[in-house]
Amino acid sequence: MNIIFVCMNFAVIVLMGVFSYALFKLSEKNLDFFEKLCRNRRFGVIIGFPLLCWCVPHTRAIIFNWAAPYLWYMVIVLTILSYFYLDYLLARAIGGAFIIGAYYFVHAGYEFHAAGAAIMTIIAWIWGIAGIFISGKPSFLRDYFRKCTVSTWMKMVSFIFFAATAVIFAVSGIGELLK
Repeated sequence: MNIIFVCMNFAVIVLMGVFSYALFKLSEKNLDFFEKLCRNRRFGVIIGFPLLCWCVPHTRAIIFNWAAPYLWYMVIVLTILSYFYLDYLLARAIGGAFIIGAYYFVHAGYEFHAAGAAIMTIIAWIWGIAGIFISGKPSFLRDYFRKCTVSTWMKMVSFIFFAATAVIFAVSGIGELLK
């Protein structure tokens, strides 16, 4: 059993549960809150800093040898600079979380022979594609919230996707615990 894989599965369960609940509660009345949340810098740094730290071991393999000792310093400097100079920081951090989460679950699902690895891979690809879109155009997340308030169909499909993701990862995590 890989305890990191199980912990990541349960973290996904919590996050997808929060996302599905937030989408369920999303309405015209609280749309302003969600639009402002996308631009939140503090939560963006809280999510973004650990993600940048998670990227350091992966970056060591592809960076120039002379720059490798400076990676941790770059993480700190980039976190500070992004707090002051980037707009839609939480949206960018969520996009980055989707991208690195997709990478992790595609890799880990097959490495640990997880239950439902094929389904987890498809979900992870969807996360990765969404993360690329959100990271490339962070206002896309704000527009997504706006679209969900107008379109009941989009809101329900998104709610079902996030809730189903939580259930699938719960089954995979429980399956891994029972090995």
